[in-house]
Amino acid sequence: GLATGQVTVNNLTNADLVLGVMELLPAHEGYRAVQIGQTSTDTPSGVAPPILLAPGASRNFVFLLEPKPDRALDRSLVLHQNTQIGRVMTRWTTDLGEQGRLMSQPLVWKQTQLNPGDQSNKASQQPQPKVLISVASPKELCQVGRVVQLAVQITNMLDASLNQVELRVDPHQGQVGAGVLLTGSTVKRLGALGPRESASSVVHALPLAAGLHRLAGISVFDAATGREYFPETPPSIFVPT
Repeated sequence: GLATGQVTVNNLTNADLVLGVMELLPAHEGYRAVQIGQTSTDTPSGVAPPILLAPGASRNFVFLLEPKPDRALDRSLVLHQNTQIGRVMTRWTTDLGEQGRLMSQPLVWKQTQLNPGDQSNKASQQPQPKVLISVASPKELCQVGRVVQLAVQITNMLDASLNQVELRVDPHQGQVGAGVLLTGSTVKRLGALGPRESASSVVHALPLAAGLHRLAGISVFDAATGREYFPETPPSIFVPT
């Protein structure tokens, strides 16, 4: 069977880190791993271009675990709930040339289902915000396994300025169950946003299945006040068969 694993790398140091090889080491010799979600072209695990990670920044990486071609019909390669699928090896270089590496804890595959009302209920429990968040449909045709770019517009409808605006993407709110993964940076700092002003940014989505899918996990955070704002209606994308 197929499985996806998502890993978030956080730079907790005070130095810039250049991430090199990100490699998922399968727990079963019958599987191979492919790193996806960084560009519109799938990249073999371990050969993705280096990524600069500033202090305090984070980055999501998505891996597809699939049977090797010569094991495609092997019925023993069946994933069960809580199956360990492997570990991720991360390598980096500091701005001073020092190198390091870290092996993650085992990744565990879990089959999840997203209740479409979950994110709506969460948003409805928040005070009605006066920060509008709109996510446009992708310009290109969505395809399973191909990353698409979604334009996001944030408009401050408050009478006061937002001084430290961040666009946040939470990869752990059930996108797998909805058939979509959100990839790339988890935090994008947009600076100040005055009353009635707008700012634009982008998020990247990786469709995993055909259909109409809601996108959970997109929000705007004002670091100066500690307030978080959610879309009034969770955005969605359509992936044709």
